[in-house]
Amino acid sequence: MRNRQHNKIKLSHSLNAILKTKNLHPMQKDLIRFVRDLYYQPFKAKELFFHSSINDGELNGKRLMRSEGRESICLLLAACIASLNLANFKLETPLSSGGAKSLSWQDLLRFLPDGYKTYNGRPNDSIYEASRVLQKLNILGLVLQYEVMENGDKRAVPAIKWLNKNWLVKIKAVKFSHLTRVAKYTKEGIDAKFKKWRLRNKGHSDHIIAEAEYRKQLSEKVGEEKAARLLSQNSDRQKIDEFLKLKAMFPVSVIRKTYPELFI
Repeated sequence: MRNRQHNKIKLSHSLNAILKTKNLHPMQKDLIRFVRDLYYQPFKAKELFFHSSINDGELNGKRLMRSEGRESICLLLAACIASLNLANFKLETPLSSGGAKSLSWQDLLRFLPDGYKTYNGRPNDSIYEASRVLQKLNILGLVLQYEVMENGDKRAVPAIKWLNKNWLVKIKAVKFSHLTRVAKYTKEGIDAKFKKWRLRNKGHSDHIIAEAEYRKQLSEKVGEEKAARLLSQNSDRQKIDEFLKLKAMFPVSVIRKTYPELFI
């Protein structure tokens, strides 16, 4: 009991710290407070906190997730909410040039206590497990990306791309009409910044926008890291597209031998 009380105090302190983040929209603050309430009243999100394989309390034949698991999930949700682009509910930072910067785990971890980070600044196992639970329930959208470890090996890590706003409406955290109004208002602000940026960068903006859009489309096909590698190796879009089309049918060794012009 004493340990649970300590966890509650620690969680409340951590969420209050997130609430103090600069430039949070009032709706984001309300959603983070709602997530804080979910920890104390888990029955509001039964599918999230009650499972048949976890033993600690019961509801309709299912058992309540342990307090440590609920804490990790609530903190991760709060960090994602604080990092949202409210125009589309993706985890990204809009840029004045019309594009957006995808958020890394390091960007999310700045909201979490040190106990949830490994010595090298990566999420610990409890946060990865929380992300898997939220993905399984279609609350968070994850994609696999590859990172180079200190010994040179590569490993796949999940990257969070979006938060399911329909789930927030379903658990009565917010009304859909409110989400729509905020999204419209946010998008208008982003578009206004983009218009000013284009005026300041007249003559260069179209080329930059086209390159950013192509990089975005390529990243959606093959992942951000592979897209960056392909673009650094070859700036000819036609060759890149042809290579990807052939790669879906033949091994790279065959393509390299038969179509050497696709390689630098």
